[in-house]
Amino acid sequence: MASGVLGGAGLCLAFVPGLLGLVLAYAELRSIERGDTPRAGREWARAGLVLGWTNVGLAVVVGLVSAWLGLHRS
Repeated sequence: MASGVLGGAGLCLAFVPGLLGLVLAYAELRSIERGDTPRAGREWARAGLVLGWTNVGLAVVVGLVSAWLGLHRS
């Protein structure tokens, strides 16, 4: 559940919570696959993956656009 919450918070706050959500999501999915954790958290872990990767993608796009605008200012 923490991965989904942090992934969503990363979309609103900054890059770091989304990245933490991504790391936690992968750890949770590995734990579920090994059988250490109940499968009930699988949907939250997947949500953390989707939101975390969305956050990373948006951060890259914003960084590239910012760099491009910075280079092309007159």
